[in-house]
Amino acid sequence: MAVQFPADLPGGPDGKLQVIAQIKSPVELASTAVQTVIDGALQVRPEAGPFAPALWAPNAPLGLVITICSLLAIVWTVYGFVIVQLVKIKRMA
Repeated sequence: MAVQFPADLPGGPDGKLQVIAQIKSPVELASTAVQTVIDGALQVRPEAGPFAPALWAPNAPLGLVITICSLLAIVWTVYGFVIVQLVKIKRMA
């Protein structure tokens, strides 16, 4: 018995289809199944996202955002500490 497949089925990037044939009746043959990969499907390329996982992307990775914010907070804390110390030195003089 032959089964015709439509020619416009989407496959993966290599144009292959995974086909599984299984017998449902009669009951004594119900556990019979065959699996194979065939050529002939449409090649479908996965769409790349418009943004790379970067800080300026709309959905930036949380780990990257936390790291950058922590580093900036440390730098600005040091700047603030230095300014406070300079103000204290000026008052003592």
